[in-house]
Amino acid sequence: MARQYQLLCKDEPGFREIQKQALEYNEVSPEKIRAWRRSLRYRALMPQFNLGYDKTIYGSSSKGGTAFVGPRDWSMDFTWNLDNLIWNNYEDDVDTRARLNTQLRIDILNEVNRLYFERLRTKGELLNKNSQNSLEYIKQKMYLEELTAALDAYTGGYYSRRIEEIK
Repeated sequence: MARQYQLLCKDEPGFREIQKQALEYNEVSPEKIRAWRRSLRYRALMPQFNLGYDKTIYGSSSKGGTAFVGPRDWSMDFTWNLDNLIWNNYEDDVDTRARLNTQLRIDILNEVNRLYFERLRTKGELLNKNSQNSLEYIKQKMYLEELTAALDAYTGGYYSRRIEEIK
């Protein structure tokens, strides 16, 4: 029985490889959350930069007074919010996104696992079929293609490319 399973899996990439590729393709890897948190630390050190362009108007306060347009002025302002070094308001956003990202990652992994092992079961059933001309064989062959297409959708086509490389 173990030998049959090895033969069944010999032309297939491993499930961990497919899981990793699905997470990378869908951009839900745990590294993404770590990168967000790192960025927040550096954000507090960076100043806010404002650039302004204005003109100065001088005028007299008497009724019917005249107004003079002064020079056009450029201004630049740099502001640091040092309190962000202790607590950054964006951390709440990152926490919320992290929870959503984790749930999406779990959903993707569950679906990829289901598709992967369902494909292996279907492939095994096809290998044990006696007649390749039967309607049942054709249906299962189409189902195998459907499962392959679904795994390709989760991995950006990686699954089929990897099968071709292994063969």
